[in-house]
Amino acid sequence: MECCKLIITSYGTRHFRNLESMTPWQFFWRTSVESVVIVYVWDITLGTADSYEVDKFLDWPLAKVLLVVGLIVPIYETLIFQVLLISVVRWLKGNIYVQLTISTLAFVAMHVPEDGAIALSVAVASFYLGFALTSWYPRHKWIAVIMPIAVHSFHNYLVIVLLIISGEFSI
Repeated sequence: MECCKLIITSYGTRHFRNLESMTPWQFFWRTSVESVVIVYVWDITLGTADSYEVDKFLDWPLAKVLLVVGLIVPIYETLIFQVLLISVVRWLKGNIYVQLTISTLAFVAMHVPEDGAIALSVAVASFYLGFALTSWYPRHKWIAVIMPIAVHSFHNYLVIVLLIISGEFSI
């Protein structure tokens, strides 16, 4: 609970309130770019950028990687880690901090390797995905579900592009 409360209050409640007043398109681009910049700057600063487990799909054909990593995984993970978990916590009358904390911790537990090097980066990315859902939920339920999928897909597609540019993934 304190994890997400700390992110919201230290980063600025006013900042997140401003995000809530944006159109869906503005919100998508702002949260996508903002979360990617925070995650990548953090990973580069700590030297943890190579800690992500991408070896699993480096030998797959590009079309399969784009479909699975860029679309199917974000849909599946959004439904499990954001929609389901946040809905259950909301149903149990948990406030937004509890909703975001439980969603973030579950997402981190699923994504972080044993050494935990990228835990904070994954937590920040997950927080933005959960925030996208909770922010749009009162206004438009379909956008609330689609927004974290779109932001997650953007992150994953960016990773694929960076792997291609770096030569780790060949087309």
